[in-house]
Amino acid sequence: MASDMICLDIINTMWYDYRGTGKSEDRLTNSKWVKYFIEDWNLTYLSYPSDQTIHELQSLRQLMRDMLQKTTQNQLPSADELMKLNTFMDKAKRSPVLSKKEDHFELELVSDRQSWDTFISEIALSFSKLFTKGEYKRVKFCKNEDCRWVFHDNTRNGRKHWCSSDTCGNLSRVRRHRETLKEEK
Repeated sequence: MASDMICLDIINTMWYDYRGTGKSEDRLTNSKWVKYFIEDWNLTYLSYPSDQTIHELQSLRQLMRDMLQKTTQNQLPSADELMKLNTFMDKAKRSPVLSKKEDHFELELVSDRQSWDTFISEIALSFSKLFTKGEYKRVKFCKNEDCRWVFHDNTRNGRKHWCSSDTCGNLSRVRRHRETLKEEK
């Protein structure tokens, strides 16, 4: 399922300092980070993205974030949002390919993997799969309001609150403890 989660990595390219400093960074505009991302996802066949491609990624990121914000409030995405997502998925050029598999044939649509349009389409497709598999119910925003990280809650009971218990969870516990100490004085 990891490759299906590339959409979450794109959503999290808008980084916020979880410690509450107010600092944030759009990592899509950080060339060093983009190069790391390309290597990390083994996209080295793609050239560095153009300004227009960065803008499209930012638009898709905002759309996905807005849709998830609704689902975490028990609302469904609007027809307009679904249409916009479908437009992103439609960017890839796909060709039908017939292949023989042991005792049967399969027809599948194969994407041209050499373009940013295809990659953007794959991001939108991975996001759509969260909805078709019902996994969107397990995608959450970190309870630490300073963090805003989006994560997939893979716990058995689906009650995870923080992107990381070691960072945001610990920070929340320390803050709560300090508030208790203040109230006791």
